[in-house]
Amino acid sequence: MEVAERVDESKMLQTMKQLEKVLVAHDRLKNMIQFYVVTEATSVSTQIQTFSDAISRMLAKTIKSNFALHKELHDLYMQYVDQIVNDVISTLQTADLLCAQVTTSFIADRPSNNSKAIRSLIRQLGSVMDKLVSFTDNLNATTAYNNQFFPKRLLTSPTCHEAKKSLNSTVVERRAWLEGFPSPSEFAPDTDLLKMSVLRSLLSRTMNCLQGYKHELDDFSQWLRSVQPPRFDSTSSSTLSVSQSDADNRKLREIQQGFINGSLTKKDLAHQYLTINHKVIELHINRLVSNVKQSVITKLNTYVETFEKWLKSFHGRLFETYVVLQEYMGSTDKGIERYARQQLIWRQPVVNFQSPQVSTSACLQDSNVNGRYPNTGAISTGWPGKQI
Repeated sequence: MEVAERVDESKMLQTMKQLEKVLVAHDRLKNMIQFYVVTEATSVSTQIQTFSDAISRMLAKTIKSNFALHKELHDLYMQYVDQIVNDVISTLQTADLLCAQVTTSFIADRPSNNSKAIRSLIRQLGSVMDKLVSFTDNLNATTAYNNQFFPKRLLTSPTCHEAKKSLNSTVVERRAWLEGFPSPSEFAPDTDLLKMSVLRSLLSRTMNCLQGYKHELDDFSQWLRSVQPPRFDSTSSSTLSVSQSDADNRKLREIQQGFINGSLTKKDLAHQYLTINHKVIELHINRLVSNVKQSVITKLNTYVETFEKWLKSFHGRLFETYVVLQEYMGSTDKGIERYARQQLIWRQPVVNFQSPQVSTSACLQDSNVNGRYPNTGAISTGWPGKQI
């Protein structure tokens, strides 16, 4: 029967083709792992490391440019606005302190013994009204020195506008009430304690509004200094070995050659391959693939997902900050918007794995603007559909 099988060339060729397919498949898997995992120069880990390093450099440029933006905003604020704000705040703080002293004297039922503090509070509340009236005028007058990056709307947000308006009316009412002492005004704890508390709360809210922009700048600076992209830790791909696969491949070749030169019968070939080599090879290949998954693929997937989430979070926070800062600017002041449109996130990264650099292609096209940055008006916290 063996002689007959060997004489029948078609059956012999069929056997050889089946064995050759096994060898080819084994070689392909081994070479793929060798190329994409084991060899450092061509491994996926090295490519992602190159990409990670290049993106980190791009982010460093983004952070550096935003430090420059913060410096411009901060320097202008300290030169033109800080003294005006501090002048009003000091007046509000003094009024708040006097409110506390006068309220304490009322609680102790000794307002007549503290008439000097009451008169001081009356005068200070008058100063509060004058400072709030002159604040906007002084700020607008100073705007002429610099029409870009100037926070001219410190008290124009709905919350701050309402606080300022309520403070004005409350100050008028409390001054009139205080001026009636020792008669006909009388201290009624059920109502007057609450009114004095409301007055102090409005003073505090107005101070917070005046300092809100400065706090935003401080938070912006602290956040930029704390930015730390996820680090890419090289996987253990270099420790993987395909030497066992090479040995298995050689055994398959020996079986093939043995059958061709007649030292193995077809029965011997089938028995040796199906009962010994097939199981051993499958065990070794499964072990190698499992090792690749655990030491390389899983780690790479985890890093890519982590880095993607971090990038979205970073740029989301960055553009939210732009939006908040822009709300303090005049309607014609587009300085922050121009800064936002210059950020590299608006450009499409182009990776060249033959070079350690990542360049940026032309700006993302927008059919309505002839290839320029999309002019969408107000800054939003999103970014184009093409993402890194």
